Amino acid sequence: MKRLLFYYALKKYAFICMALLFSVIPVQGRDFNGEKGVYAEMGAGFDNTGVAGTFGYISPKVGFKLNRLLSFGVTSRFDFGKSYESGSYNSYGGFVELSTGSFHGLSGFVDVMATHNRHCNNRGVFGCDDFTEIGLTPGIRYSLPWYGLSLSVRYAFIGFSDNWELLSKHDRAGFYSDGKLLVDGRFRRLEFAVRYTFGL
Repeated sequence: MKRLLFYYALKKYAFICMALLFSVIPVQGRDFNGEKGVYAEMGAGFDNTGVAGTFGYISPKVGFKLNRLLSFGVTSRFDFGKSYESGSYNSYGGFVELSTGSFHGLSGFVDVMATHNRHCNNRGVFGCDDFTEIGLTPGIRYSLPWYGLSLSVRYAFIGFSDNWELLSKHDRAGFYSDGKLLVDGRFRRLEFAVRYTFGL
């Protein structure tokens, strides 16, 4: 009888502890996503704009969130799944992220970024083209209610580029350029990302 009472009390205690734990986690998660903190983010997408067909890329980012509306950091992009003949495309740079207020965990944002890009072509004679892009990339983010996690989607680019080869191609769907200004809504500009914020 004593053993049964002991197990019953232990079960009740464990249930209360679990209930308290899961009631605290969402509060902490929302605080981490909303307040000051360091974050790490991993983005990924696909690129089907080249002659090599569709391949993938990853885009790791590290940043610091000053408040609910402003953060800054560094970003990069690396291709994978391409053949040697198709070459490579990599970039790195910095960004400032401007966010809107959150509504039920959902918020909009704009990344103001400057990146240095390198595209290497291995077809025929090996060669690399370096160019710079400065502009805006909009997106939406959903903050999950636990552990400082959030999911985001970025799409399109509006800004300036000195990639003369890219700017000379006016006939691509979802793409506009007047020789300096670039509006790029192609598939390669779509990115899905997961972010983890370390609250301070």
